[in-house]
Amino acid sequence: MCYHYSPAHLDRLKQLYPDKYNKQDYPSYANGFTHPKLPALTANTLSLLSWGLIPHWTKDWETAQKIRRFCLNAKIETLSEKPSFRDSLEKQSFCALPATNFYEWQWQDAKGKVKTKFEIALANHHTIHFAGLLSDWVNKETGEIIQSFTIITCAANPLMEKIHNIKKRMPIILDQSSANSWVSGDLNLGEIKNIAQDQELIATPYLEQ
Repeated sequence: MCYHYSPAHLDRLKQLYPDKYNKQDYPSYANGFTHPKLPALTANTLSLLSWGLIPHWTKDWETAQKIRRFCLNAKIETLSEKPSFRDSLEKQSFCALPATNFYEWQWQDAKGKVKTKFEIALANHHTIHFAGLLSDWVNKETGEIIQSFTIITCAANPLMEKIHNIKKRMPIILDQSSANSWVSGDLNLGEIKNIAQDQELIATPYLEQ
């Protein structure tokens, strides 16, 4: 699954989306479990959304905090079945998350006590766009509207099977053109899955700084 990635740099976003760009403040390394606000492309905007989808029907903030931890990723195979994601899918509340690379840990033993961290990017060094779903949730106690997202995943391609060698999953990775088509509602789930499977990726062991 995808829980750690490096969002695309501000200058890159300005280059890719000059009509939607605005100066934003977000971390250079995103750990999903801290629920950071990260740049997300929709059909109309490029804005900051919180990682970890909060379904619109969530009753209160305490429940939202619990649910979003389990909604960092969403399996493409069960999107229409899961109450957390079904409404966003039906409403075509689509987004794409621009990134430079993402990170996965390869297990070196059966229990995962020894792991190797890999940094994964597109072989052509273009900007990654993860396919995602978004949701707007209203905190009834404060009136605040929280916009949040989840990253859609699929079965791993041959490279990612070797890296993510236990669960064998990968995020749906699109190029800029297909990302724009996805957020506009012009691609279906089967099409984005095929695009992701065909992406040429490179994986490099990552040494912590």
